[in-house]
Amino acid sequence: MKLFVSKGKALFLISILAMCCVIESNSQSSSYAITGVVTDSVTGKPIESIAVSLEKSKIGTLTDEEGEFRLTNNRTTKATLILSGMGYKTKEITVLPGKYYKLQIKMVSDGIQIGEVVIRQTKEKYSKKNNPAVDLIKKVIEHKYKNYVESEDYWRCSEYERIFFALNDYNPNKGILKNQKYLAKYADTSRIDGRKILPYTVREYYRDVYHRKSPKETKKIVLGYNQQGIDKKMDNSGFASATDETFKDINIRDNQINLFLIGFVGPLSTSSSIDFYKWYIRDTVMIDNKKFIQLGFLPFNTRDVGFSGDLFVRDDSTYAIKKVLLRIPKKANINFVKTMLVEQEFDQLKSGLWTPSRFTTMVNFEYEKIGKLYVQKDQTFTNISTGLNYKEIFAIPDQEIKMKGYDNQENKFWQENRPTTGVKDLRLDSMYIEATRSKTVKFAIKVADFLQSGYIHTIWDPKLNKLDIGSAQTFYSTNSLEGTRLRMGALTTANFNHNLFLYGYGAYGTSDKIWKYYGEVAWAFKRRELIKDEFPRKNLTISYKYDVNTLGQRYLQASRDNFLQSFKIRDIDNMTYQREIEINYVHESQKGFSAMVFARKSDESAGGNLTFIHSGDGTSLGSMKTTEVGVTLRYAHNEKFVQMKRKREQIPSESTIVTFENTWGLNNILSGNYSYHVMGLGLEKAKWIPPFGKLFLSVKAEKIWGEVPFPLLLTPNANNSYTIQRGAFNLITPLEFINDRQLTFMLDYHMGGWLFNRVPFIKAFKLREVFGFHGLLGDLSDRNNPNSDNNLLIFPDIRHSMGSTPYMEYNVGVENIFKFFRVDYVRRLNYLNHPDIDKSGVRFGFRMQF
Repeated sequence: MKLFVSKGKALFLISILAMCCVIESNSQSSSYAITGVVTDSVTGKPIESIAVSLEKSKIGTLTDEEGEFRLTNNRTTKATLILSGMGYKTKEITVLPGKYYKLQIKMVSDGIQIGEVVIRQTKEKYSKKNNPAVDLIKKVIEHKYKNYVESEDYWRCSEYERIFFALNDYNPNKGILKNQKYLAKYADTSRIDGRKILPYTVREYYRDVYHRKSPKETKKIVLGYNQQGIDKKMDNSGFASATDETFKDINIRDNQINLFLIGFVGPLSTSSSIDFYKWYIRDTVMIDNKKFIQLGFLPFNTRDVGFSGDLFVRDDSTYAIKKVLLRIPKKANINFVKTMLVEQEFDQLKSGLWTPSRFTTMVNFEYEKIGKLYVQKDQTFTNISTGLNYKEIFAIPDQEIKMKGYDNQENKFWQENRPTTGVKDLRLDSMYIEATRSKTVKFAIKVADFLQSGYIHTIWDPKLNKLDIGSAQTFYSTNSLEGTRLRMGALTTANFNHNLFLYGYGAYGTSDKIWKYYGEVAWAFKRRELIKDEFPRKNLTISYKYDVNTLGQRYLQASRDNFLQSFKIRDIDNMTYQREIEINYVHESQKGFSAMVFARKSDESAGGNLTFIHSGDGTSLGSMKTTEVGVTLRYAHNEKFVQMKRKREQIPSESTIVTFENTWGLNNILSGNYSYHVMGLGLEKAKWIPPFGKLFLSVKAEKIWGEVPFPLLLTPNANNSYTIQRGAFNLITPLEFINDRQLTFMLDYHMGGWLFNRVPFIKAFKLREVFGFHGLLGDLSDRNNPNSDNNLLIFPDIRHSMGSTPYMEYNVGVENIFKFFRVDYVRRLNYLNHPDIDKSGVRFGFRMQF
């Protein structure tokens, strides 16, 4: 059974919010925010799309469908809050600095009063027709690339990037940190709402970035990298890739903007902008002595995944964008994001092209007031040039090139390349020295490190540690053959050797009382910085294993002995003892192509009540010996993943993955007893269709040639647990179908709440819809049927023949219950007369996601 967690989406939440939960200050809100509800003075009904802003400020928003709004007030002097809307008189309210406001505002209709008779102007409803804001945004979309640097064939820039994480709403006088008085001097202020924050980790980069228009590609040359903070001695092997995808760069011109691993409809989407967003002309402003029109927007349904915000558009024929302000509506069906503000500024070159200047992304994360996290990402772009050809840069296969000594630059380098304004020294190295003198903080760091990696370091400093012990999730499990299974493993790090890596585990079953073990030696032909499987892999591995094998089940998400896999629907005798030695070589390229060649020798015997009996004379087969060689070719376009200690977690993206597998069984070679050939071709495709969610498609065709016993034949991947397993059939019993050719088809649709967002009462819970349909078509030739050939092993009693009709099942479910829980109803559509099967059932999943 598996804890169904999307680590690409939630790795930093698991690792960092876990830390926050340990050292959360539990302070009460002291923000300088302004919240309120705007209603009609006569009817009392909430008013949508009222513009709310602070005078002479870029801070502003629009009320949602319930008349609610939220603004930050970072002013040090009193300010004027201005509310305006079509059909209503403008209202002004004075607000003071350092105060939290919760306002009830009544807007007066812009009517004409004669004595006691009021002639009211009917409130004008939003319309796309004859709307000057819609006409303007159409022009902006039409010109969105014409005057921007992206229209050039090649361009380059120098980019400084800094991202830091901080405890939000920090109060040095409350919580378990109240005795750590020294931390107060490292506190800072949130740019979103003025709350006190306590930064605890910062990473900064300095890069040369090269862009090509066609084919579209970006190359990054990393000249400098610096890390400070209390996690400096934590295992951060997957942190960078997770945060890079979670806080992906926002290009306002993209039709689809990916942020927090969610697909948002871009405000400048060519196909969806006008139908998804409401547009308003809010004001005309002067910036650098030039006139710009402030365009406000928000989704028609603010519970859908979209932005609200403002675009500052040049009031001329270029329709160029000078500034961008993006927010996420409070009621949007997104988890953990309390508030967000994205600021982007653009400058105009002498050539007339507009280029990025400074971007800032600020997010308040919160989970049920347990963990409060503030994240800020700053980017500054300088040294922008166009008109040159950078073909030699794009001939380099690596997408990111790290220069020698990039992570060991001196202070002089950073003084020369950090922006002169807007980047405050957080002094986190000093804080780390003081913090780690505290046993409480030091223990919290160790706990957070263990929770995110599952391994215990034998030496505290990751730059010195050579051996890790683990993993925690596989230490205990149970199954029908072994009973209670205890397992412990260890692996070396790059500090032991940057090319040579060792790994092994030992396991013991309390029922069968047999020791199992695995050992592996790997040589990485490319120097590794942390672990052997860093991308791109060029690894030669030799391994030896003696362990149990579960027939009819392939664990695509969890390891087989993950302790949650112990909760099975039924006990099935489908396990064997397998002794195997293998040698393989994996070669990956930056373009997404990879190849693995292998040779393996296996000796497998039946375990428990499973038997290997010949159909002819009834004699028993002691063990099944095979010798195999094979090759696997794989193409994964745009694939992203978080690299863990022993495996990779794929980050959901619009990737296309094609896999071709070929395996040959060799008879009379190294004691192999069977001659056969297995071929497989698979396709996986993910597609985001904002605002309607995500589609996942998987198709695989397989065929085996030759005469082989049933453990070597093809079986669909069966899920024998109560949890949801990607790529598995929920209601097929393991070994129920055995084929020598088969085709599997799986379609899963995560709607993301698009339907529930429109249902009264239900919409407040941010539930999300899930649908799936899985199918299997296969058959078995007489050559591999023991009823037709006396030289084969008898099938288990559970096995049934497939007819010409494909097996089919579907699932309908609800996810995001309490922000992490999922429940599916699963139903089998045919082959219902098989004994000892479940025709329907309920499956559960646990998935942290935004």
